[in-house]
Amino acid sequence: MIDKAIIVLGALISLLELIRYLLQLMG
Repeated sequence: MIDKAIIVLGALISLLELIRYLLQLMG
C-alpha cells in the first residue's frame, strides 16, 4: 500500500514537471 502511494506521488510529480516544461515552451 505504501509502495503504491510512492508510485502515485512520483507520477504526479513527473506530470507537474512535464506541465511546467510545456508552459515554458509556450510562454
